[in-house]
Order: sequence, then structure tokens, then C-alpha cells
Amino acid sequence: MANAAYDEFKSALVDPTLRHALGIDITDAAAKRVLSEERFTRSYYDTWRRQSHAPQKPPKERFPWGWAIAAPVALVIIVAVAVNGVKENADRKPVYDRVSAYVYCQAAVKDLLKSPSTAKFSNSEAVGSGGTWTATGYVESENSFGAMIRADFQCSIKDGDKVRVDYLE
Repeated sequence: MANAAYDEFKSALVDPTLRHALGIDITDAAAKRVLSEERFTRSYYDTWRRQSHAPQKPPKERFPWGWAIAAPVALVIIVAVAVNGVKENADRKPVYDRVSAYVYCQAAVKDLLKSPSTAKFSNSEAVGSGGTWTATGYVESENSFGAMIRADFQCSIKDGDKVRVDYLE
């Protein structure tokens, strides 16, 4: 019925089922207004024919730009994290003395503070031998509100270069 002649089109305007089958989405009242004058009916018919019989263009294939941008960004982040981790370990020499153990522990504690530039360490002590050390002490630093807070800390150093903050309270 897509190739309906003008007279068939006019009769289809009267029947809601036929209107729907032809893809004409208008109300009964609108159909009556279109049929009320011949020039409206002819104009509506011509418009309907152009729209329903126009060759349909296939949808454009869209390039997935989201992936094209996200994948390289993710790759750069992964490489940066990996290089930074390697660099961190490459700069660190194995710990075999008390002073080095305490210095590496201070650096690890500062990484966990809200305001590391305000950190003041006291009552520090490092115990151990070879590549295994434990460092303890106090640190005072500003919290998120700018108040100075004192906290206990303990760090463990294993195999001379693996620093872990056991607690910061």
C-alpha cells in the first residue's frame, strides 16, 4: 500500500488503521481537516509521497572515537605508573644502617600525610640489621583543616628496599 494512488490515499486518511499502515501519524480531527479542502489533501499527499519514497541513506558508520582516545590515554597512564615505580626503586639503595632506615621510613610516612611539607618528626628510633629494619617515632603535621596533629608511626623495611608503613595513628 506504500504505492497508493491519490484516491486510495484519501480513503486511507479516513481509517486510523490504514493511516498507521501507511505511516501517517495524525489524529482523526487532523485527518478531517486535511480532507476538508482538496489543496490541503493534495499537498499532504505530495509531501507524504516524497518522504515515504525518498531513497533512504544507509546510516554512517561511526568511528569509535571514545576508544580511540581512551585507549592511548590509558596506555600512557599505565606506562607512567610503571616507569615511576621503576624509577622509585632504582633511586633507592638497599638499607643497611639505622640512619638510612629512618630516612626511608620518613619518606614513606610523608607520602601518606595530607600536608607533607608541614611534617616534623620526633622520638625516632630504628632497630634491625642487614636488610631488615623497623623504624618508629612521632610525626606532627597539619590535617585537612590546618590543625597540627601528632601521630605515632611504624615502618618495616624488608630485603633492604621494601618499605611499608605498618601504622600511622
